Amino acid sequence: MGKFLDPLADKVLICSVLIMFVKLGWTPAWVVIIMVCRELVVTGLRTIAIDEGIVLAADKFGKAKTIMQIFAIVPLMLHYPLWGMNLSPIGEWLLYAALALALISGSNYCYDFYCRTRINKESGKA
Repeated sequence: MGKFLDPLADKVLICSVLIMFVKLGWTPAWVVIIMVCRELVVTGLRTIAIDEGIVLAADKFGKAKTIMQIFAIVPLMLHYPLWGMNLSPIGEWLLYAALALALISGSNYCYDFYCRTRINKESGKA
C-alpha cells in the first residue's frame, strides 16, 4: 500500500503547487494540464496493472521528471527578483524540461502496460 500511496502523495503535492502557479499567472496552463493529465493516466495504468498482477515500476525518466519538477518549482516560487536576479525564466525552462520528461516517461508507461498486458493475455494469465 505504501508503494502506491507515497508516490501518489508526491504527485498530489507537486500538481497542487503547479496548479497554484497557473492561478498566479506564473506558469502556462497548457504545460500544467499536460503534466496533470500524464499523472492521472500513469496512476490509472498502475492501478489497472496492479489489479492484473502486473507491477509497473517507476522508470528513470519518471524519476528524472519528478526531480526536474522539484528543481523547477523552487525558482518559480522565488518569482520576485532576488538579489537583482529574476529566477522565473530558469524555473520555466526547467518546467519545460520536466514536461519533455513527462511525455517520454508517460509514453514508456503506456507502452510497458500494453506489452505486459498483451503478454499476460497470450500466456492465458488474464
